[in-house]
Amino acid sequence: MKLAYVLAVNLFLFEGFITQCESAGGSEKPSTSANQQLLPDNVLEEIFFKSGLETTKKVARDQIRSGLAGKKIFKDRIIDLYPTRWGNSETEERFQLGDHIIYIYSYNRIVSIFEEFGDVINRVKISFEFLDEDIRHKINENIIKKYSKNWTELYISAPNFLEIIDEISNGEGRIRFPNVKKFTFSGVGHEGANFGGSYDLNSIFPKLESLTLYYTMIFIHYSKMEINANCLKNVTKLKKLQLDIAPDSFEVQDLKNMLARNKQITDFGFTITNNTDTLPSVVKYLKNLQTLKIQIDGTEFLDHISDETIFNIPTLKRLSISGGQDDFRTIDFINCFKKVETVDMISSTDSIRSDIGRLIHAKEFITTLVKIANLQEILQNFDEKRTNLKWFKILNVDKSEYRDYNNEITKINQELKKAEKPTWKPSYFNWNIRGSGHMVLTREN
Repeated sequence: MKLAYVLAVNLFLFEGFITQCESAGGSEKPSTSANQQLLPDNVLEEIFFKSGLETTKKVARDQIRSGLAGKKIFKDRIIDLYPTRWGNSETEERFQLGDHIIYIYSYNRIVSIFEEFGDVINRVKISFEFLDEDIRHKINENIIKKYSKNWTELYISAPNFLEIIDEISNGEGRIRFPNVKKFTFSGVGHEGANFGGSYDLNSIFPKLESLTLYYTMIFIHYSKMEINANCLKNVTKLKKLQLDIAPDSFEVQDLKNMLARNKQITDFGFTITNNTDTLPSVVKYLKNLQTLKIQIDGTEFLDHISDETIFNIPTLKRLSISGGQDDFRTIDFINCFKKVETVDMISSTDSIRSDIGRLIHAKEFITTLVKIANLQEILQNFDEKRTNLKWFKILNVDKSEYRDYNNEITKINQELKKAEKPTWKPSYFNWNIRGSGHMVLTREN
């Protein structure tokens, strides 16, 4: 089946068509290729879906058989409503942070796409700060009020959340998004973002399971977001809570109460600055926590960490640390999590990476931007009698880089064998059509 699919893709791309996504509502008559007639519907649909929107627009011109594929694309992708007056194209698809996003730059194109696919679109992002008043009103009336009952994910970017909600409602009773389970509010503006106010977030999102608050400032200590904790008091069904905002955006006690009301959370992220006051509450309330994401802003909190410090979270699988952690004590902090299996430090420094041999409990370490010249120091500085680390994963490695890494690892392994130390077996995994992937080093006993 896999061989047949690959051959079908090659045949399809060679012949070339234009999808219904581009010609829906247009005046062109559908054309059908003889080669296309040979393909089963499910294979053709998968080709359209895997190819993505832009490729599909260039290679398909079949209004009869591409409809299901078009629906599948718009159901799967995040649809970013971004009607601006600049840019040459009406639509663009990008892959960002693990998600496929379709940007729509024309209001008329937004309307035509929702008229065609609005019944299946369920993941929507709206950047209100870039919209003029007339376009905002049209999107509120013709898109949000008509189609939002189908949405399961909503991403709003704006300076003030409640002002946007009231603007959408337009005096007709506060709008509800009855099926949204995942909501992200990205605050913007140099004067601070606002998520507070006298409202009930649960009444707006009655099925909310994932909440992310993010403030788009470079330095976390400037990214304070105004939050009135009363708006969150009835939110009790969260499985994920991500707070990418300054810690002084909320009172510590309010956050503790939030965790106590949502003990079922399995994914939690927050920022640490000068103390670890939040972590005891995480241990106390989140008994099902599997992923913990910590943004570090400064290293003062490390003064409170000792060899006796333990954060006992038996269910914890993954610890993700980002931010400025160029301090050797960061490894000691990680070792406080006795049950963690995977640690990722995407923004880690060379000094931290060279010290991962001191990790005691984690079995896997994930990072990026590892210089080949630093590999020897990293792989040789392992306390093989204490560490449980088995896998060292380096992200964003292309095939040519992997060959260079592989040559260097061969030399390092020769030195390790002489010293009677464990060696490392490299493997490469490709994850997109552009050839980028990741390398995994497996420690051999």
